Amino acid sequence: MIELVRKFLRLERGDRRRFGIAWLMVPAVGVGLRILGSERVLGLVERSARRARRSRPLGASRFGQLASLVDSAARYGVLGRNCLRESLVLYWLAKRAGLDARLEIGVRKVGGALEAHAWVDPGALEGRSAVNGTAATGGDGFLPFDRPILSCDRG
Repeated sequence: MIELVRKFLRLERGDRRRFGIAWLMVPAVGVGLRILGSERVLGLVERSARRARRSRPLGASRFGQLASLVDSAARYGVLGRNCLRESLVLYWLAKRAGLDARLEIGVRKVGGALEAHAWVDPGALEGRSAVNGTAATGGDGFLPFDRPILSCDRG
């Protein structure tokens, strides 16, 4: 436990703040998903990220650091791991940082069972996706939907 505190204190001040925000947001997003549903939560995430967007985007290398912070926050959080909760928080942080990230949801069939997964694609910045905080290509064998299945637009 002491080593975890030391690692936390070694983070830059801004990263400690982002970790704290992610640590609080992961369970809050989980509660929101249960109460409000995925479309309304995505709408809230989109609107709040848009309002707080940086005028000068952070560098592309920050995406991996943000993914790592969200991964750690979820690992040491109060709820179990969930790719949708974590991806929504990472997506929010990336958008706030001015990165052109996309929330992806995909499926794959394994042994007759259909599995779903959510991840964040950093766009053209790095050409790779973050799956639960680790960089991977193509969502780890999951095929993303060809158009958004969640939308905050109410047309």
